[in-house]
Amino acid sequence: MKNNDVLSKGIKFSGIALPVIILAPILITMGFKGIRLENTTLGWVLLVLGVIAAVTGMILLAKGIKYLLDYLFEK
Repeated sequence: MKNNDVLSKGIKFSGIALPVIILAPILITMGFKGIRLENTTLGWVLLVLGVIAAVTGMILLAKGIKYLLDYLFEK
């Protein structure tokens, strides 16, 4: 891969990870409040989606940082 391709890939992964990481705690909070107040299945669904979003955001950010480091140090 060319260096510019690696750089653009790293920025893309990091850019996708940022909104997911911001959205994850919101979903987790809404899930816990839904469970505490109404004990509905919607609360559990939001909680599971929030946890999945948090893990996905961390994985995407790690991949983005890896690509950016590969660009900087020309692996």
